Amino acid sequence: MGKSTVHRILKDTKQLKTYKRQKQPKLTERQKQNRLKFCKDKENWTADDWNNVMWSDESPFELMHASNVQNDRVWASDSTNVPPNETVKNPPKVMVWGMMSCQALSDLHFIPPKQTVNAAYYVDNILSKTCLDAVNRKAKR
Repeated sequence: MGKSTVHRILKDTKQLKTYKRQKQPKLTERQKQNRLKFCKDKENWTADDWNNVMWSDESPFELMHASNVQNDRVWASDSTNVPPNETVKNPPKVMVWGMMSCQALSDLHFIPPKQTVNAAYYVDNILSKTCLDAVNRKAKR
């Protein structure tokens, strides 16, 4: 029995459809409980309460990122008219940290290559400089 026959039987006879699986973070029970507690603790916060919160995160960015072959299409009369998609085997990457709040927006902090972001680096280079600069800029306004 071929693939298309199986698909047709599942679709027509069993009234089944194909669905794309949704991504979901894999969380432990403790992590779920901590998230629920955080939400319940903040349930009655006002806009003034949230004005005192700063959100920060870091993210890696791949330079010269290869395009998604499923979405990269070129309209042409002949395949010889399609330019190649040049790629780099090991593209350079950069790790960037940023912070935002109702009060301030930080400059981006570019973490040096091969730098481990431990507590000391985070306090000395990110919180003490980049984050504090953003808060002080807002205070001067």
